[in-house]
Amino acid sequence: MKQIATIAALLFFAAGSGPVQAGEWENHLSKQFEISARKMLHNVSPEFGAPGSVVASRSYRPNYRFHWIRDAALVMDAAVGLWEVSGDGALEKTIWDYVSFSRRNQLTANRSGEAGGAGLGEPKFEIDGTAFAGDWGRPQNDGPALRAATLVHFADLQIRRGQVAAVRNLILPVLRADLEYCAAHWRDLSFDPWEEVLGHHFYVSMVQRRALVEGAWMVERLGDAPLAQSLRNQVAALERQIRRHWNPQLGYFVATLDRADGIDYKHSGLDVATLLAILHGRVRLGPANSFYLPLDSEALANALALERAFEGLYSVNSRDRDAAGARLAPAIGRYPEDKYDGYDSEKLGNGWFLATHALAEFYYLAAGQAMGQEQTGKQQQARAGVLRERGDAFMRRARFHMNASGELSEQMNRDSGYMQGAEDLTWSHASFVTAVWAR
Repeated sequence: MKQIATIAALLFFAAGSGPVQAGEWENHLSKQFEISARKMLHNVSPEFGAPGSVVASRSYRPNYRFHWIRDAALVMDAAVGLWEVSGDGALEKTIWDYVSFSRRNQLTANRSGEAGGAGLGEPKFEIDGTAFAGDWGRPQNDGPALRAATLVHFADLQIRRGQVAAVRNLILPVLRADLEYCAAHWRDLSFDPWEEVLGHHFYVSMVQRRALVEGAWMVERLGDAPLAQSLRNQVAALERQIRRHWNPQLGYFVATLDRADGIDYKHSGLDVATLLAILHGRVRLGPANSFYLPLDSEALANALALERAFEGLYSVNSRDRDAAGARLAPAIGRYPEDKYDGYDSEKLGNGWFLATHALAEFYYLAAGQAMGQEQTGKQQQARAGVLRERGDAFMRRARFHMNASGELSEQMNRDSGYMQGAEDLTWSHASFVTAVWAR
């Protein structure tokens, strides 16, 4: 496999931040991008797992040595992006292994249901591909939607390279099963991305919408117009359900509606998953998208509500400048009432790297959107500059809590600031990669 450093350099040159003009901050981002990309890929097809599996973390305490459908899809979407830039043959084979492993998951009966049917809502599998037999929050319907989006991304790149037959034979069966599951089950209650509450979730619905829109575009390209139309027929009703989550009195998206089971202490309804929904649920391929984009007033208000909620919640946030005097944005956790500290669910929650990176990615995307608006050049640049700097402040916060070797655990302690929870969480590293891309 080509050196990840080469991939990082390609990305930074493409972004106009090459070594010639790069300062200390850009050098940090470039170096950490290389580290995060390498550590992320190190957890794909691990030596103790099946080819194509993605271990959430190599940690034993807590034990994250499983293949979560959601986490794996997000990680492999980033891996597809790395392959798009590098053209690396070994990485391409790893992605094909993921396609095959995904099909194996779909055809494995489990506690969520039968193979090829309700079993697609199973949240995680053993790293060897066998079904997980323990109790868990089931079903989790974001997994098939996110996997479908990743497969659309990979299929699009393969079609551009003339590999239509391979897409039809290998990707389409996996994609079709996930899309049909989304179309049949988006009305159902499921567990949220934190696996704690059964209900209707903004995050789950947003990624399901993306899967339906992008999936319809892809299967129509592959000649299945009836399936494409049946997917499109679901979108308007799904959008109506999604809009229910906006609460104008509160000024943010309420993460969960129609709660039926699970923890009952998330009283605010405020959750970083609503911001992740805008990142992971935005349509990137196919028809133009204008549904809840980062620069929308509701999305900006939601981000501000998250910042304000966590700013005074964690004592580490009282420090708002780094050693160089640059602004540190607040560390962001999952939700204000969180009781999971990375080891125990009866403690106090902490900041998460993936949540803090998500705020950065959100503001970077908003900056890019601002540059595309109809304003004078100076107005565009000024607004985009402010948004980009807000993104940088969140990335500096994450940097403040990581160690010199570039490790990224799941969490940062709310009082001491030191890392804790699962070590080198694969999603933490993937979130750094996607934030840098957005920048």
